[in-house]
Amino acid sequence: MARSIALLVAMVPWCCDGSPAAWCARGDSCWPTAAELQALELDLAPQADRSLHWPGGDAPYPLPVPDDSPGGQPLYGMSQNLRPLYVQDASEAAFGSCMPGENASDFCKQSTRNWPRVWSPAFIAWPLTSTHVQRLIKFASKHRLCVGVAGTGHDFLNRHSCDQGLFIRTTLMKEIQWNLYGNNAWGHADGTVRLGPGLTFTEIQKSGSEQPRKSFVASGWCPTVGIIGWSTGGGHGPYGRSKGLGVDNILEVELVTGDGTSVVANATTNADLFWAIRGGGGSVWGVVTAITVRAHAVPERGITSVALQFIWDADDAGLEELREVVQAYPDWALGLDARWSGVGVLVSSVGGESGGPQWSLNIAYVVLGGVDEMDLQNAVEQLVPTNCSSSFAQHVTHYEDAWGFAKGASNVPPYNPAPILNASSPLWNAIESSLIDEDTMKARFPEHVVSLFHGQKSTFSGTFFHDIPGGSTEPVTATSISPGFRDATLLLEYPGSEELSANTYFSESSYELPGASWKERYWGKSNYQKLLSIKNEFDPHGLFWCHHCVGSDERDMKADRRRLGDILV
Repeated sequence: MARSIALLVAMVPWCCDGSPAAWCARGDSCWPTAAELQALELDLAPQADRSLHWPGGDAPYPLPVPDDSPGGQPLYGMSQNLRPLYVQDASEAAFGSCMPGENASDFCKQSTRNWPRVWSPAFIAWPLTSTHVQRLIKFASKHRLCVGVAGTGHDFLNRHSCDQGLFIRTTLMKEIQWNLYGNNAWGHADGTVRLGPGLTFTEIQKSGSEQPRKSFVASGWCPTVGIIGWSTGGGHGPYGRSKGLGVDNILEVELVTGDGTSVVANATTNADLFWAIRGGGGSVWGVVTAITVRAHAVPERGITSVALQFIWDADDAGLEELREVVQAYPDWALGLDARWSGVGVLVSSVGGESGGPQWSLNIAYVVLGGVDEMDLQNAVEQLVPTNCSSSFAQHVTHYEDAWGFAKGASNVPPYNPAPILNASSPLWNAIESSLIDEDTMKARFPEHVVSLFHGQKSTFSGTFFHDIPGGSTEPVTATSISPGFRDATLLLEYPGSEELSANTYFSESSYELPGASWKERYWGKSNYQKLLSIKNEFDPHGLFWCHHCVGSDERDMKADRRRLGDILV
């Protein structure tokens, strides 16, 4: 035991100022005093109204709701009359992590987010303005506090938390300014929209539906996902093949950098930072206080969703028909025009409707346009086997606008607030992802996915997304996503998918990737080196951190340092 502790002590980095070893901890002289915290709170407009209460009905959720929250309210109902600052007491900090639930402490309710880790922040702030954010960053810098940022906190497998740091929640910053004229600064024919960092896609699409010309923004599939994390991480979704990735739609970003300065980044001002944010992902560049993106006009005939469902018994006959459909899928999907963006979900279930094991394949596409503008029946018949023995169903739904589509799943998915306790948890690396090109989609994907499902003895599922444009109106070098992402046709998300490609989607991937492979899988080697240089320029003291993000290499040792402290205590 003593030898193990000695080895851990030897692993703690002896780094220069600004490294993880220099982050402040409770008991250090740099730790904020009660008087300093009170002064900070007074600077954050404590008298201002802060509310995230959901009014009910089909109103957009202002924040994703935990799946066990009573009354369907965010933050377990503690969503009104919020204070600008919450401070964790020492006894709760000693416990190590916040346990979710309606009986949790006020501090733990305020820290609610998707899949929390086994640690928790020491301070939670709810800023209302860019000035508030500047004050918070200067406070964090003075006290050497690691900063984590969340608009909605939807981050899959939660990599954006700082143990005993400052958690800045920008959720209350929900300004929306539409400019639907073609004479905007960027010359985008459909106009632009400037958005606050706390907005979810349901809130944006609802606002777009209320404009004189119905409009929408490129979005993710999950309506309660926030605009910032999705856009800066790459951003795929139901309009992607036609309107581009999230990074393609970013026109300008306003943010507070590591020294507390408010800056603007676009193609001509702070262009390197702008390039980094468009794909560099994570909250490591600063705290975004506003983002301007392209607006898009809703087609005259609205939006259509097409859903196809196949169910087979898990026997030899079912396997052959499953293989036939999956082998036909690549050519079928590649034959659809860019208005179609889709997702497929394959499920192997132990006990289906027939009582025995079954396989199901659900394919759903969102189409920009009306049913009368497409040869739908012909398209469906090209995928369905001639003598189809499976249970097959087809559903077509028309929506007037993107808000109509989004509100059908307004809290999907909800937060799962249960902590992922350790690396042995099956959810620790629940999401493997792989970005594959057209050749791999045709030659390797069908048999690979069929072989994974064949012989499964337990419930198993996998997802694939056909919503990547496979090119862009933007030059390849205009964004910092990997070249492999730019060339991809399909995004796979299921265990074993990483073996099909050297490229992984930053925002949806395993929590751990082997060694330093994450740098190349997310961004490519040359892009990563440039990203790291920009990171060091705008955040030289490493104030902003997230796991397997740009510049996080040594900062991951912070968790080891904290765990070591627990052992020694």
